[in-house]
Amino acid sequence: MKRLILTIVGVVMLTLFFGCEKEPIVITPMYRFYTESTTLHQVTLDSITHFTNRFSAYVVKFPKSRDDEYFDPTMNNLRYAASKYGCTVIDDQTSISISTEEKGEFTVSTLQQSGR
Repeated sequence: MKRLILTIVGVVMLTLFFGCEKEPIVITPMYRFYTESTTLHQVTLDSITHFTNRFSAYVVKFPKSRDDEYFDPTMNNLRYAASKYGCTVIDDQTSISISTEEKGEFTVSTLQQSGR
């Protein structure tokens, strides 16, 4: 009887262990950009500019990254952070830049999508 109870408990525990296993998060470059973008509202405009340069370079190099599930949330976080400094993020599909009304437009990333 004791053996039967231990067997049942073992089967139930194995079932719960494997049945409750969550899907692992795959850490992609876009996921890393997203996680970094969640703290952009706490940093200086120079840091936002540096992030935008790196992010834009990646998106230009890998255009399909625009379809990634983390692209839009990252852009939203970038827009929010830039707005704290009176800036607007412009995504013209070939580069991502920041502009301000007071200072005129300046391009944060001059990388353009090549025709290759």
